[in-house]
Amino acid sequence: QNGDVIMLTGNVTFDTTDRSFNSGSYYDGVLYTGGASFTINLGGFTITSDGTAVNDYLLNIANKTTATANTITIKNGTLTAVSGVYSALCVGSSTATAPTTVNTENLTINGVHPEGAVVKIRGGSTWNANAGTIVNSNGAYTALECSAATANINAGAKLNQTNSSADPSVGSAIGVSGGGVVNGSSAQEECICRCTTLYPCLNTDEMWNEFYKPHRK
Repeated sequence: QNGDVIMLTGNVTFDTTDRSFNSGSYYDGVLYTGGASFTINLGGFTITSDGTAVNDYLLNIANKTTATANTITIKNGTLTAVSGVYSALCVGSSTATAPTTVNTENLTINGVHPEGAVVKIRGGSTWNANAGTIVNSNGAYTALECSAATANINAGAKLNQTNSSADPSVGSAIGVSGGGVVNGSSAQEECICRCTTLYPCLNTDEMWNEFYKPHRK
């Protein structure tokens, strides 16, 4: 509920008995779709998965049930997305009913998926990476993927990109989905996409799961 503090008392490793169903054949570690504002204090512990149970997002936070914007703080620990997990932290959704702001502090976020993003921000959401936030892209496609959203990398936060792919062209610290469309380009194609319903139709969970993700392989 609003104002609550969720305190971890030990490490968490998701397996098939406690993962969260997302859609189709995709599973998250935690899928939160409510509108409450609260804090998750990891207490120095780590959240991860067993390598087979989660194949989408380790933590997936999107307000899909209320019309009130909410704020969630995650701090003091580690999120580690192992092989097969697309993102360690996903904030927002193309079907969100209100924007979510996630603040991170003293949090290490690790990812390794060669087609994935360690942190994914979308759907009008905001991520404030505050002091002590460290994102390690250990061979992941990108450290941060930002799609129609806001990412603030504040003082004391770091994005580290390490490319372990056999293809040296793979990997970047920040990827902005939508390119010139979301950045205000005035070229004909971008204008048509932005001024019609094309971009919202393309930037959906179904398109990401059925087209974009498979074709990044």
